[in-house]
Amino acid sequence: LNTPKAIHYILSFSHLLTEETRLTIALYQKDYSGLPVDPTQPKDFLFDQVVTNGIFTSHSDLMSNGSAYSRGIEAMIQKKLAKDFYGMISASYSISKYKDVEGNWKDRIYDNRFNFNIEGGYKPNSDWEFSARFICAGGAPYTPFDMELSELNNKGILDLGKTNTVRLPDYHSLNIRVDRRFYFEQTNLVIFLSIWNVYNHDNISAYSWNEVKNKLAKEVGWNTLPVFGIEYEF
Repeated sequence: LNTPKAIHYILSFSHLLTEETRLTIALYQKDYSGLPVDPTQPKDFLFDQVVTNGIFTSHSDLMSNGSAYSRGIEAMIQKKLAKDFYGMISASYSISKYKDVEGNWKDRIYDNRFNFNIEGGYKPNSDWEFSARFICAGGAPYTPFDMELSELNNKGILDLGKTNTVRLPDYHSLNIRVDRRFYFEQTNLVIFLSIWNVYNHDNISAYSWNEVKNKLAKEVGWNTLPVFGIEYEF
């Protein structure tokens, strides 16, 4: 096999809106060539297979003529901790596709299209810190099950004719955190309490087949979860 190649084109712009606030905008195009493809699995993108299948499956007849691309725009406004507040807002829109063996362009599993992130914090003094982070992203593409065949065989059988043609629901979550810092002569102690997914949104990470009930099942990420921790710095 040939060595895969990647060519990246990046155009970026950065500007200080104030002494502590910076705006950054970036455009990018990434072209990939010489990627391995398997004629016996003509609709798959092998580089993503370890994520979709959990492992790399066996391949006996690979070719080096696969191609893919990613393009998008990213924007970020970042405010440093000059006084009491700090924060960052970022957003991006991107497209990520690959060409299958049959010459059709398909969405990659990382093609969320849009991402939005806002995070920040408030430090009233050197002892206390309050922070929060909100994340939102478009649903990732996935290959659905062939419902009729799956029910007939009592196991999940993918509908390869619809490879990466449907999407998971959009992802969004809010995390909040409180830190209390204690200072000693040469060391610091930090005690924090964080709450993940504050409003308890069901974020579906994947669909699987429940062979016990012989039906489609949802794989849901963390619901509301409190996290307590202690950090000792020296």
